[in-house]
Amino acid sequence: MSIKQFKALVAASQHGSFSAAADALHLTQSAVSMQVNALEKTLGTALFDRSHRPLHLTASGRIVLAKAREILRHYDGIQDALAETQPYSGVFRLGAVPTTLTNILPRAVMLLTEREPRLTLNVISGLSGALAEQVRKSEIDAALISEPANLQIDLDWQPVTRQKIVVVAPPDSTEKDVRDVFSTHPYIRFNRGAWAAPLIENRLEEMGISMDTRAEIEIH
Repeated sequence: MSIKQFKALVAASQHGSFSAAADALHLTQSAVSMQVNALEKTLGTALFDRSHRPLHLTASGRIVLAKAREILRHYDGIQDALAETQPYSGVFRLGAVPTTLTNILPRAVMLLTEREPRLTLNVISGLSGALAEQVRKSEIDAALISEPANLQIDLDWQPVTRQKIVVVAPPDSTEKDVRDVFSTHPYIRFNRGAWAAPLIENRLEEMGISMDTRAEIEIH
């Protein structure tokens, strides 16, 4: 038995197929299938009922899956435990949405460089969806993004702060209520590809505000 075999088992059970597990692990489908087959041969029992789509775990598979997750949790914890006793070094690649570049990020960078002087920070700006995909592909190490509606199962998201969304109107505007602003002026919206865009528009809909959309801001 090996860590690779346990990872293949967990990924296949999470994603429901060997092909989807292969995408998540950045392997070929045959490699994932071979890892699971080898684990089944070692244990002398079938872990998946392959007659179903998506894959179904057998009773033995459910037992082994629980143990595999426990083993992987301890395995991943080794590096975390060592990291607590050693200073960080090398390059840390951090993605950040544009709205964090002038408020959250500068102070965070300053604190990080003071605490970890041997660490070099490389910041890449982009939209949340693209940055999340870069993290998934290990092209960057982490990202400051908007709250995801859906996130791939092999990624983890944690809230770190809240940002205010404000309505900006022309300087000669006299409207006091936000509803009057939208009824008087056209709406310039965020790029539809930005994860913040639906959050904003859902909130406007909750407030009973209809938007007269005339333009869209393209953010990179």
